[in-house]
Amino acid sequence: MEKSQYKFATKVKKKGEGIMKKVREVTKRVLVACVLLAAVSCATGSVSDRTSDWDITIPTGKMAVIAATNWMDPVGSLASLDTASNYAATLALTTTDGSDVVLRSFFGKIYVINRFGTDTIQVVNPSTFGVVADYSVGKGSNPQDIWVVSDEKAYVTRLDAQNDASGSEDILIINPVTGARQGAIDLKSYMYDDGEQLSRAAQMVAFDKKLFVCLQDLPANLMNPANAGGKVAVIDTETDSLIKVIELSGRNPADITYSPLTRLVYVSNSGVFNNFVTDVTDPYGGIEVIDPILLESRGIVVDDANLGGYPSEIRLASDVLGFVVVGGMSIASFDPTSYDVFNKSFYTIAGFYLPDFSIDDQGNLLVTETSAATPGIVVLDADDGSVVAGPIAVGATPSSITFVDVE
Repeated sequence: MEKSQYKFATKVKKKGEGIMKKVREVTKRVLVACVLLAAVSCATGSVSDRTSDWDITIPTGKMAVIAATNWMDPVGSLASLDTASNYAATLALTTTDGSDVVLRSFFGKIYVINRFGTDTIQVVNPSTFGVVADYSVGKGSNPQDIWVVSDEKAYVTRLDAQNDASGSEDILIINPVTGARQGAIDLKSYMYDDGEQLSRAAQMVAFDKKLFVCLQDLPANLMNPANAGGKVAVIDTETDSLIKVIELSGRNPADITYSPLTRLVYVSNSGVFNNFVTDVTDPYGGIEVIDPILLESRGIVVDDANLGGYPSEIRLASDVLGFVVVGGMSIASFDPTSYDVFNKSFYTIAGFYLPDFSIDDQGNLLVTETSAATPGIVVLDADDGSVVAGPIAVGATPSSITFVDVE
């Protein structure tokens, strides 16, 4: 176990009396988990080499890379924070193709997903922030996520795949550096037959040679409410064959992750929107759990009513502490094992929307604060929510965060 991870586990153990009851055994459980992780590392191969021990979607690295984008501008920029040097910031390191941007990091490279209206992926060298590749993934396709399994192979999900005249498949299989297409997977036939059948493929997580893909199954007009249950496609990353489409209890899955500690997949379902508002009394919103061995949903285990609003981005800090964006404005904390909600308002932004957050190698939360007056990255102590640093200016309004190691 890395020193920073042990330090963080110890911090969690010092929570107040209400949480103390839940985490009294955390040290013992983490030590046991370390033994289990040896087996997980063998199963996941190179994926485990670049991810945390608590949340496989968070890359390791002492450099935080931030997308700084004002959505009204045609392009954005990348900035960096050095987590080892009191979060020292360097701004305007490179320019993105668009302003609707999501960042990912795999095998020492940064991938900039330029989404709606741009439909490209830029590959950035974090040592120089030079763009080493820039390729289209289909005009009008609105790419949502990329998962790189090797230097030669990656998967790209496309929310609006039906708009690509060259091929309407939901998932592209590409060379991540050159963008060369190697194959594609279409999942529309598995969607609810409402006369449209659009998969709306979105966020992904991969481990143990399986790729888990959120399928939102939303109508053609995204202003209409979700009329079908969400789904998760499971794909064999060796053969690129579909193993199963898992039916979710919730609707509109917004994010997905996997914990090697609990050995469970977590899906946040945003539920059904009517005129931009969700009804938390219906049964369609909340955090849902999938058994990755049986490939079955265990249903919604943390209801959106208990969270205080619809969930979206989800990150796990340990097997007993997780965080999720709620209502697009706040971060709530919960227990990924007992499913208890600790704090509905662990942090609430001053801005209009909370697009992303993550957890660094110091065990602190990095939050994208969108306040018009003081936009930037706020660094929070994951134990008590106190501000460690920030808001740290990163140029324009921050919208996405990833981590990478630089040699």
